[in-house]
Amino acid sequence: MRILKNLLTSVWVWLAVIGAVSWFTYQATKKRDADSEKIEQSSLEIPKTAFATIGLGIVEIEGGIINVSANRSGTFTKVLVSEGDVVKTGQLLAIQEDRDERIRIRSAEIAIEKALISTKQNELDMAIKERELGRAKLQRDQDAISQQQYDNISDALKRSRLSMDSNKINLESLHTNLETARFNLAQKRLISPVDGRILEAAVNAGSGVSTVNVSTAFKIIPDAPKRVRINLNEANIDKVFIGQEVKLSRASDRTISYTGHVSHIAEVFSAANNPSGSRGGSNTIEVLIKADELPLRLGQSVLAQFMKPVSR
Repeated sequence: MRILKNLLTSVWVWLAVIGAVSWFTYQATKKRDADSEKIEQSSLEIPKTAFATIGLGIVEIEGGIINVSANRSGTFTKVLVSEGDVVKTGQLLAIQEDRDERIRIRSAEIAIEKALISTKQNELDMAIKERELGRAKLQRDQDAISQQQYDNISDALKRSRLSMDSNKINLESLHTNLETARFNLAQKRLISPVDGRILEAAVNAGSGVSTVNVSTAFKIIPDAPKRVRINLNEANIDKVFIGQEVKLSRASDRTISYTGHVSHIAEVFSAANNPSGSRGGSNTIEVLIKADELPLRLGQSVLAQFMKPVSR
């Protein structure tokens, strides 16, 4: 009895009892709160997302970057644009050394001028011989000249006509030479094929190029709509369709979004790696999204959120 009395009066025993009671009380309360929370959550409606699927894509320009290269070997004497300049279709970008081509053009023009003078002389000669043949015919009819004399005059007129035909062919050939010389001169001039902006100017006055190792002289961003190219996993492709609205935003900053629409869905799956982050080797399909206003840089990573169709 004395031992039991000592235990009951021990402080440590009472503390142990109190701790055990507190622990069991805490566990009971925790279980009751969890059960209550489950009941409340089961009665709440789970919100539905407005997106059918999402993925990462890359900003590009419709038609791609335009590369302008020299068609002829030679040294650039003038470069008329710089990086960042806005250009128009047909605008002159740069000129290569063209002295030989200009000399050939002038030589062809001189040859044509001489041929035209020769043609006029030939026309005059023909007119003279036609008059002589007319007089010779009257003389022959009056037996004033022999048939042989008449035939000689007639043959001279025929030779003059053949000479005229030859001059016409020669003149056509000279015009062809002139057009060739002008074409060669035009090849020494680099022209912008599109409206756009100079992204890169890789040449300057004094630099030379060779057509053996073709190098790009200018890179032009065409004045065309931007678009986003994205590869979607096979499991998500049935969730997209042509004309579908897509919310586009920077992958690093989703506070500002832009609206686009699906413009193309490829017909063939690919197992290549893709920017959407899907596992390499899995089937993906290419989707193009067109956006009228997309103030993002080319090559920038973009988050594309494909909207679910609006039910009516």
